[in-house]
Amino acid sequence: MRQENWQRIRDQLSAEITGGQLPPGTQLPTETQLAQSFRAGRHSVRRAVAALAVEGKLRVEQGRGTFVQAAPLINYHIGRRTRFRQNLLEQGVAPAGDHIARDILPAPAHVAAALRLAE
Repeated sequence: MRQENWQRIRDQLSAEITGGQLPPGTQLPTETQLAQSFRAGRHSVRRAVAALAVEGKLRVEQGRGTFVQAAPLINYHIGRRTRFRQNLLEQGVAPAGDHIARDILPAPAHVAAALRLAE
């Protein structure tokens, strides 16, 4: 089955983002320039960009342009039994965290009083 123009454009841009040719923060060329380089109509470019924006790979800023998203956006579904780790794994994102520092400090007098802490 023949692929639609917008799908071809979406796949090519997605591959360039994933492959690092379009690093995070990179501004994409204008719709007109993309249409010329892909030999397609502006409508096809718009549709491809919209699809990548929905996937969280691109960010469209009105009046500024289209940019490669720094990190994929996550659709975080909240339900009765929301599971942070499961939500991320279902979207292909490995949950991770770093322990930066930990310290125990005495509370200032006004904080200790507000919390009714023993000194």
